[in-house]
Amino acid sequence: MVPLSATRFVRYHAPMDDTTRTDLLQRYRDGYAAVTEALSGITPAQLDARSGPDSWSAREVIHHLADSEMTSAIRIRQTPVAGSNLVSRGRSVISVISRLCAVP
Repeated sequence: MVPLSATRFVRYHAPMDDTTRTDLLQRYRDGYAAVTEALSGITPAQLDARSGPDSWSAREVIHHLADSEMTSAIRIRQTPVAGSNLVSRGRSVISVISRLCAVP
């Protein structure tokens, strides 16, 4: 498992190959376990502690992750589906992801 601190964001501007897609999807799936493991046994005081005046607490990071997850889901639903002029509003996220990740 990749430590959270070693995770980096990569933007893809071209179609992905199967290996890259599979790797990225697995890293996404592993993310929940990584966060859960990092917070295992944490006390409420530790959850709200900050390492500095401009730092986020673990609780704030968790809220940010949840909010980002919802924002990403909304963006996925609003993404035009490949091969169509339709915007994906109202479609299931699974349907949209299946179309976006489909191998031509």
